[in-house]
Order: sequence, then C-alpha cells, then structure tokens
Amino acid sequence: MTELRNFLGDTPEIVIVDFLTQNRRYDFTIAELKRLIGVSRPTLLKAMRNLLRNKLVERTRTIGKAKFYALSDNSITMALTYASLAHTKLLSDGKERDYIIKHIIKQTTKEVAKEDLEG
Repeated sequence: MTELRNFLGDTPEIVIVDFLTQNRRYDFTIAELKRLIGVSRPTLLKAMRNLLRNKLVERTRTIGKAKFYALSDNSITMALTYASLAHTKLLSDGKERDYIIKHIIKQTTKEVAKEDLEG
C-alpha cells in the first residue's frame, strides 16, 4: 500500500490519485489505468468522471480513439503530493523530518497563494 492510501483510505478515487501522484510525468489511457491499478472498468470510469469533475485529473491528449489522462497541476494535487511526502517523513525520525515538513508546508502555502492570485 502506498502513502496516500495509507492514511486516506482505499476508495477508487484515492487509488487513482495515488497512482498518478507517483507517476506525475506520465499520462495513461483508461485501459492502462485498469491494468496497472487493478480496478474494474466500470468502477474506474465512475471514479474518473468524479476526478475530472473535481479537476484532480485532466485529459492530456488523444491518439486515435485513445484518450490519455494525468494528474492535474493545481494546488489541490500539489497539496496531496506534499501530504504523501510529509506522511512518509513523519513516519521517519530526526531533524531531516522536521526540515522537510516545514518545507512542504511553506511550498504548499506558496502554491495555494499563487493559484489564488491567478484564479
């Protein structure tokens, strides 16, 4: 089980966001997500509609009939990424943990403020 799923649960939406958070550089088709995540197609489609509506996932491109999806680049998805890292570091020990948590909070605050100004 990965970090977001460790503390947010195992809903299909969390499973998808968790996978896409770990693979931020890539986009995937529904068929690829189904195979890689292990969620049934109907469950995946329902969860993806919810994630698209809430702007956590976005369609990145279309090749033929294949539509590709990736994690959206916004303050919410950045906060989820930072939360995952923070949780990992929270479970570790030492000064490095405290430094990273402070950095994550600072960076998340900057991202949210930037989005508020642009939005």
